[in-house]
Amino acid sequence: MAGLKNNRNRWNDDLSRLPWDRFEHLLAAYYAEQGYRVEHVGTGASRTRFDGGIDLKLFKDGRYTIVQCKHWNAKQVPHNDVHQLIGLMVTEKADAGIFITSGEYTAAALQAAAKDGRIELVDGVQLRARLAGRIPTVPLANTIAWGQDESRPNGQSPQPGLRSPHRAKSRPGLLKGIFILLMPLLAFLLIAKFLPAFVGSILQRPQPVVAKPVAPARHQPSQPKVLVAPPAPRAEIGAAEQMMTPEELREWERKNAESMKILEQSTPELAD
Repeated sequence: MAGLKNNRNRWNDDLSRLPWDRFEHLLAAYYAEQGYRVEHVGTGASRTRFDGGIDLKLFKDGRYTIVQCKHWNAKQVPHNDVHQLIGLMVTEKADAGIFITSGEYTAAALQAAAKDGRIELVDGVQLRARLAGRIPTVPLANTIAWGQDESRPNGQSPQPGLRSPHRAKSRPGLLKGIFILLMPLLAFLLIAKFLPAFVGSILQRPQPVVAKPVAPARHQPSQPKVLVAPPAPRAEIGAAEQMMTPEELREWERKNAESMKILEQSTPELAD
């Protein structure tokens, strides 16, 4: 019933507390008193789930009238329901139609009926005036107040805040069905929440260190010794000595002796 407008006024009287099936029977008895031949074909009489949009068929003076009843105390009857009754009149080849609610109609529903001209709309105020003295007393302690719910035939059902015994019995099964439908979603959410952390913990575990084999050290060949040629024999440098002064010759001999000592220390072969 989502999207429907709320009634401007909610009733709290014997008619509003009357169960939906007794509501249909009450209207059938009322029209029988008015001289109509009444065929009660609604779910209140047939106990079927659907009535095809017709609750009462009225016959009088060669005229055929179909009646739709809405025992709604919470929501207004919309124009779609009025258009449906107009369509049923064409299908049934009815001469007229009567739409009865224990509550109210939307402005669009009133306009649709006025435009067609063959539809009579009876709201809660008019209905209570017509049924004055015929509405049975319904004790609060022994009944369930009825309002609007599409789960009941013709939309009749317990008012919000009060439960129907039929709905109370089916509630565990309904909750079980909802739980079964939600199980895959819950499993997916749990996996999406905990799987990344689990995988991350595995990836962050320290891996065992495998020692790499160390190649044996290669033998490094010893550096070849550098042999320094000894100074040229004196016979080869006699000419140079002859050109030196005595002081330069002594200095040259001294440096030459020091060089020989260094060579002998760094090159043992020369000492041999």
